[in-house]
Amino acid sequence: MDEMIANYIKELDAALTELPEQERQQALDYYRTFLEYEKPNDAAEIKLVLGSPEDLAQEILNKTKANARVGKYGFDTYIHNFHVERNTLRTHTFQPEPFSKIKLELQTADITIHHGTECKVEVAEFDNHPIATKVVDDTLIITEQKVAATIGFGVFIGIHTPTLMVEITIPDNLPLALLSGYDYEGDIRINNIKVQDIQLEQRDGDLDLYDVQIDQDLTVKANDGDIAITQAQIDNGAIVMRDGDITLRHNLIKQFNLEIFDGDIAFHQNQLNLNLRSNDGDLYAEHNNFKGNNMIKLNDGDAKLIGIGNKLNYQAKSIDGDITYQGKDVGNDFSIKANSTDYLQIKTTDGDISIN
Repeated sequence: MDEMIANYIKELDAALTELPEQERQQALDYYRTFLEYEKPNDAAEIKLVLGSPEDLAQEILNKTKANARVGKYGFDTYIHNFHVERNTLRTHTFQPEPFSKIKLELQTADITIHHGTECKVEVAEFDNHPIATKVVDDTLIITEQKVAATIGFGVFIGIHTPTLMVEITIPDNLPLALLSGYDYEGDIRINNIKVQDIQLEQRDGDLDLYDVQIDQDLTVKANDGDIAITQAQIDNGAIVMRDGDITLRHNLIKQFNLEIFDGDIAFHQNQLNLNLRSNDGDLYAEHNNFKGNNMIKLNDGDAKLIGIGNKLNYQAKSIDGDITYQGKDVGNDFSIKANSTDYLQIKTTDGDISIN
């Protein structure tokens, strides 16, 4: 198995030559660990879960390029790939004193936190809508000031176009213990960093975690926004969502608790222990490796599971819905026993279950 994984990683390395050395090495280390946990039987199973090395490399490169383009708004002025309005904007960059915590107090600004060679904070703000930054008690605090009730280009009667931006660069020599706070109407993007805990609240904005290592807890409350988590290592995750979709891809999560109201769920090639409760939303899960005891409860939603195979024990029950196994109708109570200590229980009310 070690040689099989090594061959896949070698081919992936050859397909990632566009990435800088450090980012490429991090991706290779991550997927080596991913496959060691997955314990594939053969090379065909690796490709079934991750795709070919070339396809996976293209997915990584596309995500990296997309992260480099985030936040382009408005028309006229660019700053660090952010396209912003022209006549009320000001920008500045500063290097804060050392900190180990970040606290967000944002209303509408988009924020990106990512890895880099030196610690710095970059801000694009309006003259009458400033963003304050300060370090207090080892905590970097980012605060968005109230909008002035004036009329002007891009800002009027307390409303403005979404061009406020904050970008925080975290170097290797700055260990991050905690990221906390809120961003009510802006997007949060966190890329390629290591942190002990994340505690966030978000309304009407999206959250994107990519290549993030969270050593302890990820806690998120979100309303009216989508969440995407890709290529992350998380010890314990707890997310409560309303009116938004969530997508997980290629993650290693020891324990994941998800409660979602009015939103769809998509899990692609993750390794996790899952406790999921959903109201008014569908679940699509393909080629996931469920560890330990897992529970899925859906109310008013369908579930489609692909690639479970015989790796774990599972039981499916449906009230006011049908269960199909490999295309055949099996009633509303179905179970499979396998030579495994892992277990998945799935229950639906007013929803169908499809297992392939």
